[in-house]
Amino acid sequence: MSSNRHSSDPDHSLTWRRSSKCTVGSCVEVAITPSAVFIRDSKMSGVREQPIITVERAVWSNLATALTHERSIVNLGSLVITAPSDGSATIEDTESETTLLFDRQEWEAFRAGLNDGEFF
Repeated sequence: MSSNRHSSDPDHSLTWRRSSKCTVGSCVEVAITPSAVFIRDSKMSGVREQPIITVERAVWSNLATALTHERSIVNLGSLVITAPSDGSATIEDTESETTLLFDRQEWEAFRAGLNDGEFF
């Protein structure tokens, strides 16, 4: 797995998607390519050095499966997702020290989209 502190999409070739359940201005955004999945926080889209976490497709499948269950911590090697009881969530790549923070609404919308198969 690899992660980037800077946008890995300098030519804007990635297509970013949000869950159809996202009704607030900011959401988890995902871009899928044949070899990798990119994850970012739309609240940070205007930031020059926007944090983006990049995961291999196999890791993404494991992540998506784990998130469809009610778990407070998912650990997939250097990718750690923590979802405390307040409904918020943190996605962290410990290898690159990249962290994305999401509130309850953002995280619930993302998980609902995963459950509906929107990110495959």
